[in-house]
Amino acid sequence: MTSEKLAPKGVQAVAGQNKLHWGVFAEKVATKLKRPRFGARNRVAIAFAVLALLLWGFALPSVEVERISGWGLLTGLPTIWYLAYVSALLAVVMAVVAKPASLPAIVTAFLIFLILLMATTSVKYGVPRYSWSYKHIGVTEYLMAQGAPARDVDIYQNFPGFFYLIGLIHILTGIPVMLMARYSELVFSALTAAAIYWTLGALTRSAHVRVVTAIMFTLTNWLGQTYFSPQSAAFPVSIVVIGIFLRAVASRRWRPNSGQILQQLWAGRPVWTSSAGLILCVVLYTFVVISHQFTAAALLLQLAALTALFRLRRPWLIFVFSLVLFAWLVQAYPYFSRHSSLFDVSRYESIRPPPALDPVLSGADVMAEVPYLITLHVALATLTGAALTIIRTRSVVSLLVPAFLAAAPALIMVGQPHGQEVILRCYLFALPWCCFVIVRDLFRVDLLPDLRRITLILTPVLISLGVLAVPANLGHEMINHIYPADVTADQWFEEKTPPGSELLLVVPAHPTRTTRWYDLHFLHEDSLSPSLLREAPGIDAPTTTGRDLVTFTRSYVESRSGGQDVYLAIGPTQRSYMELYGLIEESTIDDYIARLKRDPNFLLVYERHGSYLFQAF
Repeated sequence: MTSEKLAPKGVQAVAGQNKLHWGVFAEKVATKLKRPRFGARNRVAIAFAVLALLLWGFALPSVEVERISGWGLLTGLPTIWYLAYVSALLAVVMAVVAKPASLPAIVTAFLIFLILLMATTSVKYGVPRYSWSYKHIGVTEYLMAQGAPARDVDIYQNFPGFFYLIGLIHILTGIPVMLMARYSELVFSALTAAAIYWTLGALTRSAHVRVVTAIMFTLTNWLGQTYFSPQSAAFPVSIVVIGIFLRAVASRRWRPNSGQILQQLWAGRPVWTSSAGLILCVVLYTFVVISHQFTAAALLLQLAALTALFRLRRPWLIFVFSLVLFAWLVQAYPYFSRHSSLFDVSRYESIRPPPALDPVLSGADVMAEVPYLITLHVALATLTGAALTIIRTRSVVSLLVPAFLAAAPALIMVGQPHGQEVILRCYLFALPWCCFVIVRDLFRVDLLPDLRRITLILTPVLISLGVLAVPANLGHEMINHIYPADVTADQWFEEKTPPGSELLLVVPAHPTRTTRWYDLHFLHEDSLSPSLLREAPGIDAPTTTGRDLVTFTRSYVESRSGGQDVYLAIGPTQRSYMELYGLIEESTIDDYIARLKRDPNFLLVYERHGSYLFQAF
């Protein structure tokens, strides 16, 4: 008698089902193995991507950083670099429009495209971009040296999560913090794209929609938010938190009115509804809270909006998130009470973008318009996609989740004292969901019936955005590029000068507070001060002479004297800033430096590659 006859009927039935299940599985595996791994277009896309990488390697030695102008680095890039970029962009487009689409081909092409766009400056500059990123390096070095934050110093010391994470990575890998900062734009761009791709799995089953949305986000994210900073790490983590939250939400039972919305969601793996999944969600949110207060507040508003939309049976999750944020703000309140405030109704000043000087160099005005053009493109495409969906379905149900997620952070503009950068950050938080509506509802990527239609719709859009991405990312290097000589000069100042010394700048464009001696020198609540030209409204580029600048510098130093030593920094980074905005003529700066060298009230204590430090007496 066989074992099958001895087994109970229920077990026999299960065995039969298992045989059928494994038979179907084996058939599917065999079918997939018979298919070619890549279609013709995917193979061509990979070839273009490899070609782009090779051309980029040949182009790097010919990139001329010294030719940075009002057009940014665009004038310093050789022809072969542009050929490499075109090849990389074509690789992305061909991989995206291939049918059937291959995720490995798309990811490979996209990563090589990111390398060209984000790593060119990392390799050629030798130091991180953006003068405001260096204080983040200094905080990390300080915490690794001291072990505990100095909460009275500044706001970064009160939100140290990101800096501790970077310090841990440094300890485990040995990678220098300065090197991590150099390549942070590449790493954070890739992480953000991956987070968007994964999170959108809670809203659509289409891998094509998800990957195209991630690519479109990268092409339209002109804010430069991926530099070495707490927000750059907190933002992709916040996207992942939304993804976990949506998966947990979709697996719950809902009241009747939420049924239609639930049909738009994919629950995903049940692990996200378990205790482990929810604990992970809280842990990730806690990291956001202790790293960047604005991102934490925006994320809480987004999660609360989802909670209101779905009418959760267990809204205690929002209570836990609110408690975590409140507890951390309480411990940071002593700093806020002395230096800032948690809430400030600013009469809607944050709706306007932050003010800026008017550049005078040729090309700079064109580069300044590129972000507005990209933003207009996103806004019109999002509204068009939403309108077409409403007309087509006669319902707004499928738009509710992305609309709530995009709109919720805007509430911060009413009471958050974050200056006029709030409107830019709101654009950032809304961008993933706007791109999702564009790809899903306007282009309808997952529903396009044939290869020709996919190609005709996506190709011009991706190519146009790819073209705009170059000036958006590399067109502002007159202020984004930091010269290594100035970094070395600041390190010398922080290491060699007495504690409490003050560093005076001509213009607010210089790397500062880059070392573990972060808290030893004179601190200013305004991160842009002190700089001479902000204090000298009478200075006018055509008429100002080197003698005028020396006279004003001497009087300004006397007015600032509070017993601390005062040092004046002048370097190529500040020169680039002054040239861009036409503040002082190049010959005037040369005369100014020559007069400072002869003036007995100033002592030249450091000089290297055009970067100078003078001690004032």
